[in-house]
Amino acid sequence: DNTLSDQEKSEGWKLLFDGESTKGWHTYNKPGAIGSKWVARDGALVFEGRDRFEFFVAGRKIEIGHVDKIADGGEDIVSDEAFDNFELHLEWKISKGGNNGIFYMIKESEAYDEVWKTSPEMQVMDNAGHKDGLIYKHRAGDLYDLIPADPVRVKPFGEWNKVKIIKNNGSIEQWLNGTKVVSYDITSDAWKDLVSKSKFAEYEEFGTPGAGRIGFQDHDNLVFYK
Repeated sequence: DNTLSDQEKSEGWKLLFDGESTKGWHTYNKPGAIGSKWVARDGALVFEGRDRFEFFVAGRKIEIGHVDKIADGGEDIVSDEAFDNFELHLEWKISKGGNNGIFYMIKESEAYDEVWKTSPEMQVMDNAGHKDGLIYKHRAGDLYDLIPADPVRVKPFGEWNKVKIIKNNGSIEQWLNGTKVVSYDITSDAWKDLVSKSKFAEYEEFGTPGAGRIGFQDHDNLVFYK
């Protein structure tokens, strides 16, 4: 985990997380800073989560109440480096009833306060334990709120899921646990039409070509990446 072989280095792979520190990552729009809830632990980049008022309906978690993410050491984080064409490999596991997201076309700008306003999201989710697991296009592996994963390949909470995301000249592929589950092209008319009919339509830079940062979400719940 979190290492590169000599061959991988020669092939151009880069290590985004060293397994021991949060080096290479910062709070969105705050270079050089990262919230205290983001830590390196046991070889994983961890968002420690927070206590919220929660209740369960038919075994699924619902959370309510305002959170001051700045005050308690949270907020979304992004890679120090931006990437255009790339192949990203990582693994994640989520807590029971947990929700998070992987973003990979993030534009940093003071015009936006959260990463989801510029970047599509590969959903990270305990499908069986969170209320959004019942919502079409909100499940693990989905391109959040836009394209459903087909097939659904997520493992139960507490187990590691393997992700591969490929971006090549506008063509995007999302893979989960060895299977391609979503594909789309951000230069296509179909993509522009899809975004224009979504809640993301008001954000001019959402899902647009060019280099972007990779990021993870502060969505309140405990989550692990490596």
